Amino acid sequence: RGGTLTIELESTEDILAAAGRIKRPDQRTIGFSLVRRGEIERSRDKLRRKNADLIVYNPLDTMSSATIESILLYPDGRAEELPTRPKADFAAILLDRAAALFE
Repeated sequence: RGGTLTIELESTEDILAAAGRIKRPDQRTIGFSLVRRGEIERSRDKLRRKNADLIVYNPLDTMSSATIESILLYPDGRAEELPTRPKADFAAILLDRAAALFE
């Protein structure tokens, strides 16, 4: 109480990149790209480098918010911009899009 706490962290392997390297043809990988607003190209680059099937461009300023403003990015170049919505509503949409990756 009343003092300063320090937490030491260790770097870990990039889980999305590792999953993208070893996934089978019947598996899909989806990730989030938490970046500064306007850095959508950085998110597209992450999608390619990590061999993901879908990545969510997620502006950093929505991290502490109850809502999310997102763009879903696909390897074929498609981008689906979703209007700002509560995070629970976004989760339902993301699950639908994830299921569609298997069609």
